[in-house]
Amino acid sequence: MKDPKRVRCNGGSKRVTGAKEKAMKRGIRHCRECGHIGHDRRQCPRNLNTPISPSNNDESTPIDLSDPFFDEFYSMHGPTQ
Repeated sequence: MKDPKRVRCNGGSKRVTGAKEKAMKRGIRHCRECGHIGHDRRQCPRNLNTPISPSNNDESTPIDLSDPFFDEFYSMHGPTQ
């Protein structure tokens, strides 16, 4: 058995900083859109007033049942009630 290799010390250990102290170093957060404190750009009142475009899903698009595809489907599976 040999002695373990020696490691040179590069200074003392550093103390652990808490979450409050990290937040103090980071500073006060503010909105990038309007510059106010208390919200970020995701919840900015300026962005909440913008209209949202409708999604293109099956609920908003009317279905044309006279399409020849449905005739072929009904011949294979039968009409739905």
